[in-house]
Amino acid sequence: MGHSTAQWTEPKTTETCSPDTSAGPGATEDPGSSEDPGTPSDPAAADDAPRPSGPRGRTSPATLAAEAPEGEEVRVTIASLQPADSPRLRGVDHEHVLRMAGVDAPLPPILVHRPTMRVIDGMHRLRAAKLRGDTEIEAIFFDGSAAEAFARAVELNIAHGLPLTLADRRAAAARILAAEPQASDRMVAARTGLSARTVAAVRRSTARIPQTNTRVGADGRERPVSGARGRRLAARIISDRPEASLREVARTAGISLSTAHDVRRRLREGRDPVPGGGGTPPQSDPVRTGAPSPAAPVRTSASPAPPAKPARPA
Repeated sequence: MGHSTAQWTEPKTTETCSPDTSAGPGATEDPGSSEDPGTPSDPAAADDAPRPSGPRGRTSPATLAAEAPEGEEVRVTIASLQPADSPRLRGVDHEHVLRMAGVDAPLPPILVHRPTMRVIDGMHRLRAAKLRGDTEIEAIFFDGSAAEAFARAVELNIAHGLPLTLADRRAAAARILAAEPQASDRMVAARTGLSARTVAAVRRSTARIPQTNTRVGADGRERPVSGARGRRLAARIISDRPEASLREVARTAGISLSTAHDVRRRLREGRDPVPGGGGTPPQSDPVRTGAPSPAAPVRTSASPAPPAKPARPA
């Protein structure tokens, strides 16, 4: 019977070491015993575990700037933001800020340049939030260069909010042209709310804008500034390679397909590929010199004068 009692005491000892039973305060667990996989056993790993952000927890602005996807709304602290590189020459309109601060509705999110934490669009909203006593504001991050951020600011201020003045838009066009001298007049006009003619005048009047021989349009294609230059090149291609398609001619010469078609038609008719001559007179037109044209005779002193009208009786 004593042997039987010894056999029953061994399972009891093993059961005491099991993590499922209550052990004394000094008992230690077996390192190989099962654990909850979601609970780190290393204190250092517990410190590195991710914590929720936003209303569920506080995340530093630097972490938000590094991790927030572009285009997604996040809450950032107002103190972490830098003033905007605004296209407005007179800066913030304080009366507009007061009107926005008096609205109880949530303010729309502002746009922030991620690399610099500088406001791109929404300085009036930011000032209104400060005036209301807010410490955080909804924001959307923008990735890109400083020049792209400024161009985006101009586009957004043209589309909504307090309108930009004509002086603001002209100054913005000059700055965009200085950063992107190859941008076409039409593309800059679409960004700044100006006409292409006004942008061309700004380009000519600003000495610091580099002059280039090509322009890049909104479609990303590069085209020569002078249409005559592209037409001359297309004419040479057509003459040297008459079997080349018009699409190939247009692509090689940097002109449109309709312009290539017009160049080929002019060559077939024996005319200059450039309308108006472009520096070379058309072959089918007579070369004008200093001599008078037979169609427009010049009167001389030997030419008979037209008969005088009879005097009306008094």
